[in-house]
Amino acid sequence: MKYLIILHFALLISHCLVAQWEWQNPLPQNNHLYEVFFSDADHGWAVGRSGAILSTSDGGQNWSFSNIESIPLIRGVWFSDPLNGWVAGGAGWIMHTSNGGANWARQYDGPSGWLRYMHFSDETHGWAVGSLVDGKGTILHTSDGINWSLQESGVDVALNSVHFVNNSVGWIVNNAGTILHTQDGGVTWLPQSSGTTEGLWDISFIDMITGWIVGNNGTILYTSDGGTTWAFQESGTTERLFGVQFLDENNGWTTGGETGVVLHTTDGGLNWISQDCPTEWQYGGIFFTSLTEGWVVGYDGAMIHTSDGGMTWDRERTGTVQSLHGVDFTDIDNGWAVGMEGVILSTTNGGETWTEQNSTVTNWLEIVDFIDPERGWAAGEFGNILNTTDGGNTWSVQYQDESSWWIGLHMYDEQYGWTCGTGGNILHTADGGNLWNMQSSGTGKILYDLFFVDLAHGYAVGDSGTIIHTSNGGMTWEPQESGVDTTLESVYFTDPDNGWVVGVAGTLLHTLDGGNTWMYDSLGIYNNLRDVWFSDPLNGWISGNGGRVFYTDDGGENWYLQGFIHTKELYSICFTDQDNGWAVGDMGTMQHTGNGGMVGIKQKNLPGSELLCQSYPNPARGISDFRFQISEYQHVILKIFDLQGKEIVTLADEKLPAGNHQYTWNAGGLPAGIYFYRMTANYQSASGKIILTR
Repeated sequence: MKYLIILHFALLISHCLVAQWEWQNPLPQNNHLYEVFFSDADHGWAVGRSGAILSTSDGGQNWSFSNIESIPLIRGVWFSDPLNGWVAGGAGWIMHTSNGGANWARQYDGPSGWLRYMHFSDETHGWAVGSLVDGKGTILHTSDGINWSLQESGVDVALNSVHFVNNSVGWIVNNAGTILHTQDGGVTWLPQSSGTTEGLWDISFIDMITGWIVGNNGTILYTSDGGTTWAFQESGTTERLFGVQFLDENNGWTTGGETGVVLHTTDGGLNWISQDCPTEWQYGGIFFTSLTEGWVVGYDGAMIHTSDGGMTWDRERTGTVQSLHGVDFTDIDNGWAVGMEGVILSTTNGGETWTEQNSTVTNWLEIVDFIDPERGWAAGEFGNILNTTDGGNTWSVQYQDESSWWIGLHMYDEQYGWTCGTGGNILHTADGGNLWNMQSSGTGKILYDLFFVDLAHGYAVGDSGTIIHTSNGGMTWEPQESGVDTTLESVYFTDPDNGWVVGVAGTLLHTLDGGNTWMYDSLGIYNNLRDVWFSDPLNGWISGNGGRVFYTDDGGENWYLQGFIHTKELYSICFTDQDNGWAVGDMGTMQHTGNGGMVGIKQKNLPGSELLCQSYPNPARGISDFRFQISEYQHVILKIFDLQGKEIVTLADEKLPAGNHQYTWNAGGLPAGIYFYRMTANYQSASGKIILTR
C-alpha cells in the first residue's frame, strides 16, 4: 500500500478565487479578531486567529472573509491605500498585498518572535513588534515597504505595540510597563519612565509631543512633552485596556475589558466616560474614520460599529453562538442543526439563511436525523427525543427520561430507528417513534454513535474502544475487538463490509469485513476526531477539533487535510453528495462547501510550492529513507509511531533551509509490522504508513 502525502506551502497565497469552506454562521465569522484598520471611509480590514482577514469596500455594510492558513494568528494590519497593505503575525510572518488582499506575498521569513502589532509612518516605512527573539523583544523594520530587518530593542520582555508620528520619531510599549522611544527611526531605542509596571498594550499620538498609552488595570497614561514625562489619567475602570485612538487633542476612545468596555473622552482624557456597548465579548482593536464613524473588534468574532461617535454601538456579527453538535441535510437545500439549550436551526436554501425553530426544550440536543424534508428526529439531554412531521415548524416530545442522555441517532426510514447514549443504553422504534423500546447492549459504557447498514446489521461505538455489533436489528448486541482503549465517537459504513470509526487522540479505524477485524490507521494528529461521513464508497470526510476536516477520494487509502478557516471544534459533518457539505461546532460555527472542500480548479499553488514526502523502500527491511522537498526556510518535525500510536523515534526536529532533504530510519530490533510517520511543518501536518518486514 503506497501513501503519498502532499503538504501545500505557497509564497503567494490566493484567496478570492474558489473557496474551499465558507462561513454560514455566525456571520461574518467567529475567529478572535485582534485589530481593525481603515485606509479611508469605505475600505477596511480586520484580522485575527486562524489567519482570518475580513475586508469591506462599502464602509462596513458588507464584510468578506478570507484567511492565510500558514499564520495561526494575525495581530497587525496596515494599508497605505485601498490596494497596498501589510499584515503581521505568527513567528515572523509579514505578508504584503498590492491588490487589496486578493493575493498575499510573504516579505519576511527570518528570525523573529511572535508578532503582535505593526505600524507604518508612510507608504514605505513600517515597524512590527512582538515577543522575544534571541532573548530580546522583536522589532522588525522596513524603509522600502519590501525588505525587513531586525532592530535592537535592548529589552527582554515582549513588545505589544508601536507608533510613529513620522519616519524618525516613535514609541514602543511592553508587558512590564516599559516605554521605548526613538528619534532616529529605531536605530537606537531609549527607555522613558512610565511610572508603572503594568503591562501596556497600545499607543496613540496626534503629533510629536501629545500622546496616550493604555494597559492593564485600567491604566491610561498621557504626555504633552513627547514622553519626557507621563501622567496618569483616571479611567474609572480596572479592566485591561487593549486599544486606544485619538483623532485630535480632545477626542479619543479606548477599549478592552473581559466583558466589553469602550471609554470616550472629549477633553483629552481629563474625563473618560463609559459608553453603552454590548458586553458579551472581550474587545481589542479600535479604529475611527471620523468623529462619528468607528469600529471595535474582539474575541469570538466580536465586531461593533457606531455612526454617532459611540453614543450607540451596534452588533455587526449576526447568528447564534450556541454550540452546535448535530447537522443533517436531506438535499442541497433543506437542512437542520441542533445544539446547546435546545437550539434547532433550519434552512431551505442550502444555508444561505438559517431560521431558529421552537424545539419546546431547553436542554442540549446532540443529534438530528431527517429522512425527508418533512420528517425528522432530534435527541439529547434529559433523554429527550423530539419529532417533527412538518419540517420543524412544530416539534413534539416522543420520549423523555431525565436519567438518560442520547448522543447517537440513526433513523433508517420513517418507521425504524435507534438511539444510543449514557449507560450503554440503546432505544429502538419500529413505528416512527410512537414507542421507543430499550435494547440490551451488553455494555455499560457510554455509546456515542450508531449506524445501521440495513434493518438487521448495525454498529455502535463508545468509551474505552467499545464497538458492538448486531445482526438481528438490535435484539442482541455482540462486542467486536477494536484494538484501542480510546473513546470512539462516530461510525459510518458504506456497505456491509466497509466501515470507519473515529475517536479521540486521532483514532481512526477501518474494517473491510464488517468489523470482524478493525485496522488502526493514522492521520498524523493526536487531536480529537468527532465525526465521519461518506457520500459514496470513495469520498469521505472526517471532522474534529481545531477546525480540521480531512478528506479521502479513494475510500480511505489516503486522507488529506483540507484548508481550515477557524480553530473551533467541529462536532458533526454531513454531505448530500461529493460536493455539497456542512460542518458545525463550537460557538455556533457552521461552515459549508460546494466543491467537497477541495481547492477549486482556479486556485493553484505556484511551481515549487508543494512539499512531497515519501519513504523508500516501503515495505522496508529494517532501513528506510524519508525524502522531501521544502520551498522555504521552516521548522520540520518528522517522527515514527507504532500501531498503538506510541512514539518510536524523532528523525527530525529542526529548522531547515529550502531544498531537498533526506533522513534515514534504522528500525533494527523492532518487530515487523505497520508503523506510521508524521511530518509537520509551518503548523500543518500529514502522515503516511510504512510497512516493516524481516
